[in-house]
Formats: sequence, structure tokens, C-alpha cells
Amino acid sequence: MNMKFDTSKYTVLYAQENKCTSNICKEYLEEKFEKVYITDDGREALEFYKNKKVDIIILDDNISHFNGFEIASKVRQQDINIKIILLISFLDEKILFEAVELCPLEYIHKPIEKIKLAEVLHKIICELEKKHQTNNYFYLPEDYIWEKTKKILIYDSNAITLTKNETLLMEFLCSEKERVFSSQEIMEFFWENDGNNDLTFDALRGLIKRIRKKLPPNSIINIVNRGYYLKSER
Repeated sequence: MNMKFDTSKYTVLYAQENKCTSNICKEYLEEKFEKVYITDDGREALEFYKNKKVDIIILDDNISHFNGFEIASKVRQQDINIKIILLISFLDEKILFEAVELCPLEYIHKPIEKIKLAEVLHKIICELEKKHQTNNYFYLPEDYIWEKTKKILIYDSNAITLTKNETLLMEFLCSEKERVFSSQEIMEFFWENDGNNDLTFDALRGLIKRIRKKLPPNSIINIVNRGYYLKSER
């Protein structure tokens, strides 16, 4: 299956019983993904998960030290959203019960066929891309949108012109939904990202006053003695 998305940005952890099979699949996966970590040891698989940024985990049901279900269970205790594919020799009621406990997940019967692997990966990538697109936007009142990647403010399909400091302020306020940021935190962000050590509390208040004119009314809320937050519609 030809994936229409850019998969190179995703990282895969592949814990497989058979090293030869693992290498065959590794070649396929490395064509599609930025990094592929391969292991035939359950403990090493968990170490990869803990120490590397992994987007998709592919687990064999029969590897040393921890089997695929045990690894998936340990991962699920820490992350309920990471994508997991289980490679299983057969399917019975016990496996189905364990699989339900570990949802969401996908499973593939062994021996692995590249076509089936591609189908499952395509489904997962679609889900990851959809999540990425959703996370890339901050929705303000009255259909204003902040696009995080491009760092632009959009209204009615048009980009609103912002100064450099206004863009930095929007970037920071949109980094976490409706979190109250203190004036000190905002100024430290400017110092770290712009090198502007001259930003004062008065200058910050002036900046907020100016950008409010480009946003819907009451979008930036001031909490007395705490700081500012940006209202979100979603």
C-alpha cells in the first residue's frame, strides 16, 4: 500500500522473535520511517521505549524476558495513546480478553505479510496525522485560529499581520490551552527566544494591549496577581 503521508517523521520500535524476519521487516520499515529500533529482547524493548521518542510499537507475542502482551501492558500503564501492533501466532478467547485490556491496539497474525503490515501501518499513520493536524491549531473565539507550525493568526481564511513580538506572545500563550502564564514566565520566554532582555512589565502590558486589538474581544484574560491566559473554543 502506498502511503500518501510523510511517514519519515515517525519512529518505530520493533520487538520481534526471529532476527531474520525482523531484518526483512526492518528494511521495509526503514523505507517509510525516520528511525526503526530493532530488538529481540523484551527488557531492551522497554528500555528503548523509556529512552527514545517512539510513535509506534510493534511487538511479537513470543520474545525473551517479556512477551509482547507483557510489554504492551507495561507501556499502557504509562501511555494510553501510543500506537501498538501485536504480532500473534493464533487468536483465542484469552488473547482477545488481554487485547481488549490493552486497547487501542492492532494485531497481525504471523507469519507477517508485508501487505497486511502496510495496511495496518497506513491506518495508524492516518490516525497520527489527524491528531497532528488537530494539535497544530489553537481555536480562539469567533472562528479565529492560531496555526502553531506556521505561527500565523488566521481569520476568515486570511492571515492577520502580526509584529515579531506579537507572534512570540501568541506562540507562548497558545502553547498550553487556557493555562495562566505569569508576566515573569512570558518575559523569560522572550528573553530565551528573542534575546530581548529589555522587555519590562510596562512593555509587556503595552504589547498585550496592542495584540488585543487584533483578536476577538476578551480573548486574552487577565487574572489578577496570577497572569494571562488565552481563551480556547475547543
